[in-house]
Amino acid sequence: MKERLFKYATIGVVCLLILRPDTIMLALFLDAIGLELFVLFLGMQFRQIRTFIQFHIQSALSCVALKTKFQRSFFFIPKFSELIRMPSMLCHAIPGFGGFYSIIWLIRTNTRVQQKN
Repeated sequence: MKERLFKYATIGVVCLLILRPDTIMLALFLDAIGLELFVLFLGMQFRQIRTFIQFHIQSALSCVALKTKFQRSFFFIPKFSELIRMPSMLCHAIPGFGGFYSIIWLIRTNTRVQQKN
């Protein structure tokens, strides 16, 4: 029953893919290997991506978190309820945000004077 279902699904998918000129090669590939094996390939690819993220990226982020743990003691991190009561506290909560905001304010307020010819 399952083989029959995949056979009809493969025929349907191949027919849909042949309709577009961009996907003819994919349709021929699916016809050659079958839909069941193609789904297995996709599943393995997503599993490899998840494994890569889990081992390499999470371990790198944990190293960065350990190195910045000491620096967190220099910054005040308010709770969300405190930020709702006093939104101006956001300037002091994000490191460098106050300086960045000051630079943007200076750029926007110092407009150029156009000379008349």
